[in-house]
Amino acid sequence: MTCQTVCFVVSLNRQLIFSVWLWIADRVSTILGTGTAGCANGGPNTTTLHSPQSVCTDPLKPNNLYIGDYSSIRYSESGITSLIAGSDKAGYLDGSGVKSQFVSVSCLLCHSAGKKLYAADRNNNRIRLINTETDAVTTIAGDGKAENRDGKGTECSIYYPRHMVFDRSPNSKPETVLLITAVDAIRRFDTETGVVTTLKLNTRIKISPWAMDYTPSGHLIVGCTTTHSLYVINPVSGDVDRLAGTGDYGFADGPGLSAKFHSIYAVQIISERQFAIVSDVSNHRLRRVTLPPHLFIAAGKCVHLLCLERADCHLCCCFRRRCSCCIGCQSVGRKDIACRVREATRRIQSFRSQTAGRP
Repeated sequence: MTCQTVCFVVSLNRQLIFSVWLWIADRVSTILGTGTAGCANGGPNTTTLHSPQSVCTDPLKPNNLYIGDYSSIRYSESGITSLIAGSDKAGYLDGSGVKSQFVSVSCLLCHSAGKKLYAADRNNNRIRLINTETDAVTTIAGDGKAENRDGKGTECSIYYPRHMVFDRSPNSKPETVLLITAVDAIRRFDTETGVVTTLKLNTRIKISPWAMDYTPSGHLIVGCTTTHSLYVINPVSGDVDRLAGTGDYGFADGPGLSAKFHSIYAVQIISERQFAIVSDVSNHRLRRVTLPPHLFIAAGKCVHLLCLERADCHLCCCFRRRCSCCIGCQSVGRKDIACRVREATRRIQSFRSQTAGRP
């Protein structure tokens, strides 16, 4: 079988980057790093990495990589690594290329145009922007304080930013809004206005998210380090459902709510196969989590069994409650109970009349 999907896995304690070919068992190869901690640039067999915590591909050259290596950001082109920002000296400083400083680059996210590279500077409690044409580094969000406070640009606080994705909600302009996991919160950062707010979640559980990824339906799969669980979050309505995990740390494979995790530090959705790859760090394992099929239906098409208008989410209305299976359903208001009962009764009667006399 020909492999269709490749994901990059970072090894922190061995200073290596592996390419893991999904769908083919036990095929792992080292593409960068010698296994010795360092900051030397060069070829695949001479480059040394300090503590690579994040990787993203260059959208203009998908075979090339941006690497967040603790206090620096490296670029790998055809196996040759160069330094574009930061250095082996950890700290906080904006500036041009190697004159800038970082402490623990936990996530990199590149705009599809290739000119903007966003970096979550975790221990500095800030979001940094790297101009990939000039290598200039600027702080665009966060004042460095270890707290979550709404505000604008460097007047807000982002506590320990860990992971970032572009917001794909219907009301968001493509690739302009960042969703950022922080301590006990998911922050929403509009890069055009500079405004940072906290995503409101409809749950009493204290969720401290670390990793997340989007499904085709527009939901977020979020890994939580405090409850050792995976959650499905609707970023429009704020609805939260536990997908996998018992709430206690440990290790156990099995049905979702019986499985156990320890420290979920990475989540990667594999849409072609309808599962997620989860990095369970303290269990020293990569886990595969099979996801419900409706999470892979593109937003705008409802698949809820009770939905009265399954082909058109704009008119979607359910007998017992507003449908929550896709983002489109969340953008319309609730209909009153009597209205929903009448519509449900009409649909049931129509179905019975159409099937009358059938075996």
